[in-house]
This record gives sequence, C-alpha cells and structure tokens, in this order.
Amino acid sequence: MPKIKLKVMEPKGNDPWLNLATEEYLLNSKTSEEIILLLWQNDKTIVIGANQNPWKECNIRLFEEDGGRLARRISGGGAVYHDLGNLNFSLLIDQANYDFDKQVKIITDAIADHQIIAEFKGRNDILANGKKFSGNAFYHNANKVLHHGTLLVDCDFTEMTKYLQVSEKKIQSKGIESIRARVINLKDLNSSITINALKESIKKQFALNYGVDYVQITDAELDMHKLDSIYRKHCSWDWRFGDTPECQISFANRFHWGELSINLNVEKGLIKNIQIYSDAMDVRLVENIKSLFTGLPFDADAIQKKYNDYEEKQEYKDVINWFVEEVHHY
Repeated sequence: MPKIKLKVMEPKGNDPWLNLATEEYLLNSKTSEEIILLLWQNDKTIVIGANQNPWKECNIRLFEEDGGRLARRISGGGAVYHDLGNLNFSLLIDQANYDFDKQVKIITDAIADHQIIAEFKGRNDILANGKKFSGNAFYHNANKVLHHGTLLVDCDFTEMTKYLQVSEKKIQSKGIESIRARVINLKDLNSSITINALKESIKKQFALNYGVDYVQITDAELDMHKLDSIYRKHCSWDWRFGDTPECQISFANRFHWGELSINLNVEKGLIKNIQIYSDAMDVRLVENIKSLFTGLPFDADAIQKKYNDYEEKQEYKDVINWFVEEVHHY
C-alpha cells in the first residue's frame, strides 16, 4: 500500500445538508495519500440515495410538517432515517488505497470492543444477531472512493417506521414483514454502549487497522467558500427533489441488485425523456441504462435486435431483457 496519512473530522452540528456537503468537500479536496474518517450525526433526517424518487421513499408532507429534513447523498443505495441515536461514518479513500475488507473491519472491530459480534452480509448491510444495524453505500469519482454508512445505536424506530415507506416489491422479494422486524439498535445488545464510546472505538480501530496515527481536521482548515457552494447545492430543492416531469409510461421491477423504476415519454414512436429511479449501489448504472434506450423506437423487436449481441455487465442484460418484455406487453 502507498504511504498514507490518516485524518479524522467530527463535525459538531446536526445539519444534514452541511454534513453531507462537508463529506463531499473533503472527498473532492483530499490528497492522494490521505484517508479521512468522518464521524457525524443528523437529527430527524431522511437521506435518500442519489437516484431515488423522494415521494416514493417517505411520507414527505408528514415528515416536513413534523420538522424533518430530507437530504440526498451522492452515493447509491436506499433511503435511511437519521436521528441522534444514529452515528454516521464516512471513509474517504483513493482507489489505490481502497480495501473493502479492511474498511468493514474497522467498524466490526469497533463493535467488538463493546462485546458485540458483527458481520457484513448481502450487498450493503452489517448485522448483529441476524439483524441490521448498519447500511453502507459507495460512490466512485475518478480515483477517489467514498464508503459511508449508518450505525444504529439508540434510534427511535417508531419515528423511523412512521416516515419511511418500503415498496411492495422489496417486501415480496425479501419476505420483510416490516422495517422494525429486520433492524436492531446496538443498545439492545449492550445497554452500556453510547455514541461517544462508539466514536472512540472507531477512531482507535481506524488507527490500528492502518497502523498509523491520525490527526484531527479542524474547521479552520476548510475552504469555507468552496464548502458553502456545495452546501447550497445540498439544501436546494433541485438537488433534493429534482426534475420529475409527468410521464406517459412507467415500468418497475426488482432485481437481485436493487429496484428499478423507469418513467418515459414516447414522441413520434421514439423513446424520450427517460427518468430512472433506483436504490442500486452503483450510481453510474442509472445514467448508463438511460443511454441504452433514449432515442430508440418504442418497439420490442427493434430494441431486442439492437442488443442481441450485447456483451456488457449482467445487470444491463437483465434490464434489457425485462424492458423488451415490458414494451412487448404494453
């Protein structure tokens, strides 16, 4: 592994838009040898993935009337609820230093410090006693990678289930009875654990797993002009809700890698104005799928013929085959 420098930052505020802006700012500005750990909290916040439809993920009107704030992150994955019983971690790393197993081990070792055995399972979950206490998501930008996740310590599940909405397809595919049935607070497994104690354990394991001491990042080191520009994006309506025009045709399906909803218009027989929502972990998947179909005839045979010999990733083949079938039956 190349020479590394470890840095830690612990923002004091609970503004989700500022915390996500700080995360993005640090990812953009970090040097190649730096590995940054960010430990942060939001209060009464729902954070949706980069490609999700906010109106389908949560009861927005009720949530905002009750004082909640909706935020959108730059990574893929699904919607999560944050309150002060939840701790978020972010690891900002260059691709050359990216080591998924080591990054997860930092978290599981920190949990083990509190006599709780944890394991990574599925596409993005960390479990204890067979239940999820951490959801992880990822973002790749040129040579840099963001790996971040939640840690449920003492979250209010009544509030969580009040606002989040789980799609019927997800429930059917996973046999989920409710959000509450599949998640757990770490405090249920060790009543003495606290947010501050967990923070200290994560920082300790961060240094131990990389074999290097860390230094703290202070607010004085940040370029406030650049940070403010990113903050204004994160709190804007356009970023959080986006352009969601009315569509003529909608298809939705759940694949093993996530849910996909395609909304489109057809003009003069051609596919136009495609809007795609997904909780897929790969953020780039949505743009790539959009480019597959934009401008093509809304005709199953024509689409099938174009992609008969398609040799890309299996995820795209799955979508093409499903899309052709949907168009055929439309």
